[in-house]
Amino acid sequence: MRISSLHWVAVLALAAALGCSNGPVGPGTKGITPERHTWFPITAGSSHELGRAALDGPITCESCHASTNSDFKQFSCTACHEHPQDVTDRLHLAVTAYEYGPQTCLTCHSSGERIAFTHSGITSMCASCHDVGTLFAALPKTGFTHPDMRGSDCASCHVTTTWQGASDAPLDAHDPANDISLDGLVPVWSGTTMAALNVNSQVLQMRMNHATPSSPLRR
Repeated sequence: MRISSLHWVAVLALAAALGCSNGPVGPGTKGITPERHTWFPITAGSSHELGRAALDGPITCESCHASTNSDFKQFSCTACHEHPQDVTDRLHLAVTAYEYGPQTCLTCHSSGERIAFTHSGITSMCASCHDVGTLFAALPKTGFTHPDMRGSDCASCHVTTTWQGASDAPLDAHDPANDISLDGLVPVWSGTTMAALNVNSQVLQMRMNHATPSSPLRR
């Protein structure tokens, strides 16, 4: 997070007024250091270590406590973890008493560490998170070009816990790389006599129909 000099002045002034300190704590002082920040771990080695490099700069006091706050009891988790609410709501479908808000994350994430995620309750709209350019994009994948999904959602082929091993496919889907090109012969008639054959080039799509166990080529 980029912080201007004016913001630093405001943060340091507020810290001084509240007895916050980045230096050693002397006898009788109320200075707050990473070790004394017992409400949430910011000590060395923790996920939110003070000074640790993040996507938008090093983690500072202002990363959680805005310079416009009146005291350090005010904080915001979503100032950095700013997933849109519709995505965050879907990530927490299996979490009871979940509520989206700038401070509610602390209810379950009090240690600041990652919590294992499952796709419980999510059976559709996979592409809203995993399509190209989205927050949790599984594509693009090196060396792989996904066939056109023709509007179908990821869950119509893939299980919701992994991208591997597609078990189904949309009706009539096909891989263009497996299309077959051939020359068909169209007869030219003279009365009841076939006078000639004209060549008609065609591309046959190898369509799939996973709704039936039988093969259309089976005799």
